Amino acid sequence: MITLFTYFLVPVFGYMLYNSINGTIQEAENIKVSEAKVIRRLKEIRAAEKGFHSVYGRYTSDWDSLINFVKTGRIFNYEIREIITQRPAKDAYKGDSVRIERILKDSVLAIVQLYESAKNSKGDPEFPNFNPDKLSLIPDYETEGKKFKITAGKLEKNGNFVDVVEVIDILPLDKTRKEDHKIRKRTFLRFGSMEEASISGNWED
Repeated sequence: MITLFTYFLVPVFGYMLYNSINGTIQEAENIKVSEAKVIRRLKEIRAAEKGFHSVYGRYTSDWDSLINFVKTGRIFNYEIREIITQRPAKDAYKGDSVRIERILKDSVLAIVQLYESAKNSKGDPEFPNFNPDKLSLIPDYETEGKKFKITAGKLEKNGNFVDVVEVIDILPLDKTRKEDHKIRKRTFLRFGSMEEASISGNWED
């Protein structure tokens, strides 16, 4: 009787074990695909913020302003020149006079500049089919209109104020990611920080 019961039970447990392992593998693959999309979107946002900062001298936490900049703004390219003027003999002890001059060379649409700057080592665009209207949306929640958390401001550092920005995916598919995790790489996917002057992504740690 026990032998017969075991005979029927073993296939059931085997099937359950297979489903469990298969489900874990599929979940890991889903997380990998999801996070790849999130990281790509975070890179797009970071490139946009860098362009915005180069024009306005600050980062922005306003999605409409950032998206409008990407779609219609222009990024200016300057040539920096160092003008050295020799002082008269009587003032030679003061050293030469040095003046820095910025000369506007040209400007380019922000969306073109971001597309060009995002090319990889092979010359292919890192952001194919880039759509600025989706810039604020978390990829897996676009239809629900769920957005990344974005914060920008200034941080006092050694008596000076520096511009800072932070963008976070607040809806990770990987539930093992915790915002209070001691290891930054295991917190929610993000770039930047409001506590230090850095725009690095935690996937790059």
